[in-house]
Amino acid sequence: MTLLGISAELFFKAFDVEVVENQGKLEDRKIVNPNNYGHNLDRLFDGYSTKDSELFRYLIDSYKSDTGRNLEKDLLDYASVFVESRYIFQHEKGKYLNDIDAIFHLVESLYNSMYSLYKK
Repeated sequence: MTLLGISAELFFKAFDVEVVENQGKLEDRKIVNPNNYGHNLDRLFDGYSTKDSELFRYLIDSYKSDTGRNLEKDLLDYASVFVESRYIFQHEKGKYLNDIDAIFHLVESLYNSMYSLYKK
């Protein structure tokens, strides 16, 4: 479950990067992720509503088509899955255990959506 949570987080962060490069100096090149929402899946995704509304809508529609579920609601429900599952003994025991199937399908749908988009 922890890996599913971090997979979803990295998925959203991977599309929110900016390459900063000082011309002629390869060692000065760095990738910056301006997103300050940490591990919160809901906030990470919500940032796309203004940064890339087309991607935002595409992911919502694809998720609904794949799963019959509401992406924004599921991301709100599972917003802290990584944080709360990596040290499960420190948090509400088994909070997401009954939802592992839904969380798996959430991550699977995100992957499939992007695969379909870039395959075209």
